[in-house]
Formats: sequence, C-alpha cells, structure tokens
Amino acid sequence: MAIVYDLNIMQRPSLAKQLAGLHKFVNKLLKSRIIREVCVIRTKACNDDLCLGFPILIVRVRQKKPHPPRPAFPYPQSKVEAEEALLQLHREQGLGLRIVRLPFVYGDGDPHIAEFMPFASKWHPAKRMHMAHHADVSQALLLAASTPGIDGRIYNVGDDAPISVAELLQLNNSDSEISSEEQDFDPWDMVVDTTRIRNELNYRPIFPSFYTARDAGAL
Repeated sequence: MAIVYDLNIMQRPSLAKQLAGLHKFVNKLLKSRIIREVCVIRTKACNDDLCLGFPILIVRVRQKKPHPPRPAFPYPQSKVEAEEALLQLHREQGLGLRIVRLPFVYGDGDPHIAEFMPFASKWHPAKRMHMAHHADVSQALLLAASTPGIDGRIYNVGDDAPISVAELLQLNNSDSEISSEEQDFDPWDMVVDTTRIRNELNYRPIFPSFYTARDAGAL
C-alpha cells in the first residue's frame, strides 16, 4: 500500500506546528502496514521583485548534480524544511519515502495558465520553463509509488520541451504586454533535470510539450 500527499499547504507562520503534525502522522505510518509514501513537493519560484504561486524547482541541467534549493522566501523555505524532515525520518526510522518534485502543472481545464499570464508578462520573453500535464503528473506519481527499491530518492518531473514566456503568452492569446525585454535572467533557473526519473522509472511524458497537449485538445 502507498500514500501520496502534497506539501503545498506548508508555509509560515504555522510551519513549526505543521512539521510537528507531519512527524506525528508519519510516525503512525511507521507503526502501521503502510509500506510506501510518496511526497509531492511543489516549491515556489521567487526572485527579488516577484514571488509566484505556481510549482517549480530550480536546478542546473548542465551539471551532473543539481543545485540544492536555496529559497529566499518563507513559502519555498517551508518546502525545503519539510523535505529535509521527511528525508531524516527515512534515514533514521526507515520511512519508505519517495519525493516527487513538480514543475508548472497544467491541462484538463486547469486555470493555472490563464492565472499566470499577468505574472509571465513581467518576465523576460526568452525565459523558459518546464511544465507537466496532469496526465504526466499522474504517471510520475504511479511510477514513484509502484517501483521497488527507490526509497529515499528524489525525482524531478517535467516535459521534454521547456517553453518560453513569449510562446506561452502568444499561444494563450494573452492581452498582457511584455514589459521586461531588457531584464537580465538566468536561462536555466526554471529548467529541471529529469534524467533520474527517465532512467530509473522509465518515465516518458504522454504530452512531451505544451504544443502536443494543445493539438490533442488536452489543455
């Protein structure tokens, strides 16, 4: 049996109380017959001027090892602390834990993209971001829950073709005007490394790009 849960609600000022509740919940799992737990981490992308409420993990794909998250705001800090707490329970008490990190999730009528457009217009138009359709999130969670021998592993989820802000605005017929063409940006800060989930879980996106989801009528 497996339990899947989302830590999206974890945030200050109640983080300490919620972490204590998380420990209590997990200790009950350890005493029960629950043999596997899949934790869904959805962190927040923030910079000095902007803090957005959609899921993203910042890593560097050009390096063999991804950068550890270094959040600067309370909300993403809560995600890192919760993840570390669960990993400690895995190491010290044998919690059968698998962590799945999601990028921007969309599809099946989800309003995320429409809600995001006003924020996207404030970013550099060439900035790219990984996304994942609901169907691929489901696939990733099923693989993480059912694959043996991967306790303690962390898996990034993403499609095969990170999309630019300019493309996303155009494809969604956004009326928002791009206002940050001169803004400096890191071209890698919203691109995730999906090597591990592809190699170890044989994850292959059902919708490898936003375009394929659009063409299939799955937005």
